[in-house]
Amino acid sequence: MQHEADQVRDVVCDMWVSPASHPLHFRGMHFAFCSGECRERFLENPGLFIGRPGEPAAKQSGEVWRKSRRIHLGRSLDQCQADQVVNRLNALMSVTAIWPGEDVLEVDYDLMQITALQIERALEAAGADLGGGWGGRLKRSFIHLLEETESVSREIESPGGSGHSGHLHH
Repeated sequence: MQHEADQVRDVVCDMWVSPASHPLHFRGMHFAFCSGECRERFLENPGLFIGRPGEPAAKQSGEVWRKSRRIHLGRSLDQCQADQVVNRLNALMSVTAIWPGEDVLEVDYDLMQITALQIERALEAAGADLGGGWGGRLKRSFIHLLEETESVSREIESPGGSGHSGHLHH
């Protein structure tokens, strides 16, 4: 990507931006970000992007943390409503959302670039646009999914291998 000589790289998404774009002074260094979301993501876990003394950052190593979530709402949205939710999510950095079924939303994202909290906020805003309590419903569905995923990831296989494997099946 072409950039002007006076631009700096956003350490979260690697875009070239003006030094005045969403600026941040952190540990004696100046950073600029393409968006408030990238700035917020950096502040959540700066070590992922700039490392620590003697340790390279995960981002500098080229790591990508893809997450896939399938959210069941329990009630369907019509196609227009589903499109609104999908469009809102797809406008976020590194998010791909699709609506494969009547009450199912699939969200794929790079945790290195966006947090679950940012996705939750976008779902809440999309639901608020829909009215009728959908903001709370979408947010709760996402939170329940994250709790379920966390619980499953912490399960321990029972002796003899007859227990749950700890993998979430879609």
